[in-house]
Amino acid sequence: MTKTTILAAAILLCLQTGITHAQDAPDGSEDADSLDTISVVGTGQTRQVQALGKDDLSREAAGASPLKAVAKLPGVNFQSADPWGNYEWSTKLSIRGFSQQQLGFTLDGIPLGDMSYGNHNGLVRDDDLLSFTADWSPSADLSLAATAYYHRNEGQGHWATPYSASPTVPIRLRTTEYDIERTGLMPSLTWQIGDHRLQAGLWLEKNAHGVQRNFYDLRLDTPPDDIFFYRNPDARVFRQRFDTDTRQFYMLDHMEFVDGRLAIDAGFKGTRVEVDGKNLIGTRAGDRLVAQDNFQPQLGARWRINDTEEVFGSYAENMAA
Repeated sequence: MTKTTILAAAILLCLQTGITHAQDAPDGSEDADSLDTISVVGTGQTRQVQALGKDDLSREAAGASPLKAVAKLPGVNFQSADPWGNYEWSTKLSIRGFSQQQLGFTLDGIPLGDMSYGNHNGLVRDDDLLSFTADWSPSADLSLAATAYYHRNEGQGHWATPYSASPTVPIRLRTTEYDIERTGLMPSLTWQIGDHRLQAGLWLEKNAHGVQRNFYDLRLDTPPDDIFFYRNPDARVFRQRFDTDTRQFYMLDHMEFVDGRLAIDAGFKGTRVEVDGKNLIGTRAGDRLVAQDNFQPQLGARWRINDTEEVFGSYAENMAA
């Protein structure tokens, strides 16, 4: 079953870095400076917001996964079999107790699913991603925006398996091959009315995803090439195609009272995901699935106690499809 865990286009997951503050030792003291670590998790927000800055990313080893960089943040756990975090099959990520399959990823606002290995709507190996965004403000209180995107992907996982033999060597290259082609549109409207900032928007996407399991014969004088994308398999075990139609709408009201000291976000979204799975080769099942929930409420509040202290809380419902 496929999973769609992206939040509404206006309510996205972000990450923010902690701030390290150095305190000077008192006069006459020869003790080393002490360091206090303060984690800022939502200044001015009604939910937890964290981010990594440019300096934090520059400290990471060249070629390291961006997911490895966020592992230093509070509540984030990232594990991988390689020191750079680039072996997708072995990586494991959780944030505040939510597993990767429960998280939503975006790139410049474009939904990328849960970004797990072998996913059906995110980045894997060879990706082409194109987007276009337009904004228009007919008045000071009203603005319109829309983002259109196109995403094409090819991925191939390799395993030299001893459980199947080539004609000249006792092993064979087994591959799992993926392809994605999806288009999407995300229009939105924002309207300021007194103490209320109203937002409404849509997320519409069509996705064609294919997966197949193939075998390629190996030769004694030619070892498997992990970088090469193999074509024309010697045997094909299965081939499937999934056509996914995603429709989502949302409405949000951001309110501020008491000279901005109290902020409230109240809204909801509705989601409908239809998946039509077809079995093209092999004996795997194929069928049509529909997941739908037209009311998933979200509520958050923030109270600014003074210039340096705030309290906030939030509640949200979501759906996996």
